[in-house]
Amino acid sequence: TTRRLVIAKSSSSPTDILPTVREGIAEAGGSDEWEKSVAVLTDAMGIGDGEEVERVLAEALGWRAWAAASEKFRRFQRPVAPDAAKLEEAIAWLKEGPLQLDQEQLVAAIKTSPKVYLQGPDVAYRKAKGAAPKKFADTFNELVLKDPSAMECYHNCADDGCASECGNCWVSYEMRS
Repeated sequence: TTRRLVIAKSSSSPTDILPTVREGIAEAGGSDEWEKSVAVLTDAMGIGDGEEVERVLAEALGWRAWAAASEKFRRFQRPVAPDAAKLEEAIAWLKEGPLQLDQEQLVAAIKTSPKVYLQGPDVAYRKAKGAAPKKFADTFNELVLKDPSAMECYHNCADDGCASECGNCWVSYEMRS
């Protein structure tokens, strides 16, 4: 029997978090850029539900965690300011770069790992491919298309020794797969 670890997110529902996210972004002076970013992502993903897109963007930029944290712990959170131009660059790289994601693949990848695919996916790709076991060297792109979470793996204990990066390690990935 295979057992999978399930990590529950905040007990607050994502819908409840959006007003807090928007408030935090407004206080940081990023409301206009947030709206532009939501429009860019809505267009790229082809999703008509603006709140779903906002939740994905909030997760990608660290605002969901910031909103779910207590006032005391928010000072330790480092959410990223929205930047529509960087978001457009990331989406263009995903479509035109080595992965050449189609619409369906793009949506699946972004929903699987918003931070990885919307904040510097080119860097995440290089790190994951560089750390991947040799058996994935020739099939890395196919692996990522089949399982977008593979791009979260940027460490390989088998080659580099353990660095307590189990959630981002190829050894753990292979054990889960």
